[in-house]
Amino acid sequence: MKSKIIIILVLVVAFSLLLTGCFPGKIREEITEDFGEKIKENVTDKIAEAVEDAKIDVDVDDDGITIESEDGKLEISGGDDAHWPEDAPDIIPEWNKPLVSSVITKDSLIVGSKDIKVDEYDDYIEQVEDAGFEKINEISAAGVYMIQYKLDEITLSVSYTEKSEDLTITAQWE
Repeated sequence: MKSKIIIILVLVVAFSLLLTGCFPGKIREEITEDFGEKIKENVTDKIAEAVEDAKIDVDVDDDGITIESEDGKLEISGGDDAHWPEDAPDIIPEWNKPLVSSVITKDSLIVGSKDIKVDEYDDYIEQVEDAGFEKINEISAAGVYMIQYKLDEITLSVSYTEKSEDLTITAQWE
């Protein structure tokens, strides 16, 4: 069963990397243009084959992919359908700019956004700090910024790359 879950996670990571812009300009555009349709056609069959014996429910619709098991739920959305995860803890400030990808499990989330200016990143950092999160780590080098915060059982990381104007928010809670 664990190997089947690993296969699902590999598919999820590949999908997330594709949608968060880990491929250069024109290549990313060409891949993502057809990817949405192909994923809807193929992913349900591939996942069903991988988890044939497991008690897993897979739902693929216009809003993305939802995978549920006795261990919890995984939701993935991307492209125009990407949205702030509804099950995210309320204390985490919602990123209100368009997203390119969104993944949430029972105890974590990752969202990605592109074409973000540094002042929008700074505004979000201010919202995080105003919400009471305590900065526990900060790294910046060559136009790449990452700040990690902690509040109660929530660890929140916000990273930003000036050159590509990409922003990623990750959170984990207990």
